[in-house]
Amino acid sequence: MPKKDLTPRVTDMMKQMQGMMALNPSWAPQLEKFWRAQDGVLDEAEAYSNAWYARRRAAVRSALDILGEMNGKTPEPAAAMQAISEWQRHSFERMTEDMQHWMSLCAHCTGRIVTAESEAAEEILQETEKRTKAITQTRHATPV
Repeated sequence: MPKKDLTPRVTDMMKQMQGMMALNPSWAPQLEKFWRAQDGVLDEAEAYSNAWYARRRAAVRSALDILGEMNGKTPEPAAAMQAISEWQRHSFERMTEDMQHWMSLCAHCTGRIVTAESEAAEEILQETEKRTKAITQTRHATPV
């Protein structure tokens, strides 16, 4: 059975899809604002992650410091309990910072998205008004 050349069919299909995939000019503001907001959200997430890792690193290092002080020694139970209590207190402070930073991250990201959406809607409205006026003025200027 001879092999059929699919190139013309694929080319035709691509031409048909080209019209559907063409960017509608009225979408441009919304798409640009969306991607700029996404870029900002990534910046926020990166800052959160860096701070979170720094807090975890501080927890690990403080635990290692305590273990280093106790290594090879027979610590008094009261001193050991005090060191553990101090480490736990700082851990709770770090977890509180985690939660505060998380809430801040959520608020900032939501703000970026809402602001971008609002700005895009305003730009689309202005563009629509401008096009409507142009169409209306053209109709009145054309003699019948």
